[in-house]
Amino acid sequence: MVGLDSAQREARAREVRHEIVAQLTVGTHRAFRILFAAQWAIAMLLAWNSAVPGDGRLWITFILGGMMCVPAAQFTRGAPLAWWTSHWVALSQIGWSWLYVWLLEGNTEAQFHLFASLAFLAFYRDWTVLLTAMVAAVAWPLARLALLPDAYTIAPAAWSRLWHQAAYIAAETAMLLITVNQGRKTVWRFALQSAGLQLNNELIQRDVSDREAELLRSREQYRLIAETTRAIPFELDLAHGRFTYIGPQAEQLLGFPEARWKEPGFLDALLPREREASARVQLDEAVPGSFETLCSVVTADDRVIELRWTVSCELRNDMRFVRGLMIDVTEARRLVREMAQGQKLESVGRIAAGVAHEINTSVQFISDSVRFVRHALKDVPHALAAYRGLTAGVLSGRDVTGAAKAAAETDEAADVDYFLKNAPEALDRALEGISRVGSIVRSMTEFAHPDSRTMADVDINRAIKSTLNMARNEYKAVADVDTDFGEIPAVHCHAGDVNQVVLNLLLNAAHAIGDVVAGSSDKGRITVRTRAIGDFVEISIADTGAGIPESVRGRIFEPFVTTKEVGRGTGQGLALSRGIVVEKLKGSLHFETETGKGTTFFIRLPVSDAAMKADSSNKQAAA
Repeated sequence: MVGLDSAQREARAREVRHEIVAQLTVGTHRAFRILFAAQWAIAMLLAWNSAVPGDGRLWITFILGGMMCVPAAQFTRGAPLAWWTSHWVALSQIGWSWLYVWLLEGNTEAQFHLFASLAFLAFYRDWTVLLTAMVAAVAWPLARLALLPDAYTIAPAAWSRLWHQAAYIAAETAMLLITVNQGRKTVWRFALQSAGLQLNNELIQRDVSDREAELLRSREQYRLIAETTRAIPFELDLAHGRFTYIGPQAEQLLGFPEARWKEPGFLDALLPREREASARVQLDEAVPGSFETLCSVVTADDRVIELRWTVSCELRNDMRFVRGLMIDVTEARRLVREMAQGQKLESVGRIAAGVAHEINTSVQFISDSVRFVRHALKDVPHALAAYRGLTAGVLSGRDVTGAAKAAAETDEAADVDYFLKNAPEALDRALEGISRVGSIVRSMTEFAHPDSRTMADVDINRAIKSTLNMARNEYKAVADVDTDFGEIPAVHCHAGDVNQVVLNLLLNAAHAIGDVVAGSSDKGRITVRTRAIGDFVEISIADTGAGIPESVRGRIFEPFVTTKEVGRGTGQGLALSRGIVVEKLKGSLHFETETGKGTTFFIRLPVSDAAMKADSSNKQAAA
């Protein structure tokens, strides 16, 4: 500790001791209020149990109990630190002891209550309270014996019993006084230590203040350094939406003069809520501490640039101020989007052969059905012509025997019944094939289409169905897929991100099952489920593969970590998926695995604000 003046330390220690004693006194008052209430209830029960008709024992107990409980409770609440309050509690507690002696007719068990009362009163850690209690404990039987000598059968024996009891009370009081004295010494030592710590803390605070002044002097040097970089230093008054300070780089990068930045409400012009809702929410809900946000800004000459804000929030005079740096990340973000799109196209390339096979199979299916209908239709016109000739003969009244015979032969040659029976089925199969091709093409389009810059509310079930449809050829030979899509709200994200993650996990599941069923005709099972859990949507993808080896479980989300043989996996899929789910979508990605049983990956994504509000409205309407 820093050297301190002993007189100053003792003066502060007396203040601390006073605070400690006050807290102990208030706590002891609280304990006695509870104890008084309990004693009153037990006394009433004893009086009722031993009452004899006409003796008034129950009413006497009720009145005396109220006289001891109610004033004590009022005093401990209204004047808890008054010196006489503790003495009143002591007198009341001794009164309870003698009331119990009377109710129990002076038996030995009742005497123990008196000694227990003295022990409880020692909690005040005040020797004067104990002396008051001791005097009251001895005075009551002395007065009773002096005023009512007939209460005892043999007066000398009664006096002897009184002196013995007084000696016991004095002995216990002496022991309790020793204990109280030790407690007071302990409190004093603690007060001295606490006082020393407080005074040292004040010295440290003064030292900190001096250092803060030095820091303020160095702040100007920092400002000069910061204003020579490409990052834009700033300070923002959130209450008025204006920048109290902005680096000169801002005018060079965005084109707005310094005076415009400092106008109240300029933040709404720079970051309109309808366009940059996410960034504005972060600023509106900012609490003291550091955070980052990303937003798009339209410059004075109508260019769009992306800025990353690295800021810290602080309170000054109950007003929030944000200060930090704005960094132009337009080019970096463009490269990231191009890389993400490249990774997405790489995933499409991995399954392109399978998709082509699926389309080719469906096209072959369509071709066979159309070829059957075309072949069957060649003879049908002849049969129709024969029937028309028969109809014309009947209408003209000619002999139609020959025409009927010719129509029957033509019908048999054209095999019209077979055509009429099978043509609808062939056309249905062709339509099914066309639908299948269209579904695959739509899935490919949705997956490969570049995401817009802004997120939107996405139907997760639809996104998963699209990915399952596109990846079917990758898993159909080794696994059957079961789906259990729950009723889930929309998620605010990019659909392409969800498609990318689900595709990576599906391909991993198919490969894991393929390793298990290789060389056999058996198939595994992939189970895809969705459900709502609180404010999150959970997607689970389970497989019946061999599970993740224990040696790589702790590193499975690290780049280049893979359980596949060289050339089959790059180790980037799970790392990319975790980056999308955790860092970009603010969700979570974890797994459960068991060797020989399989693996289940769980994706949790936060529900969009619009979906949460709609769900809340629906619940209120239902209620």
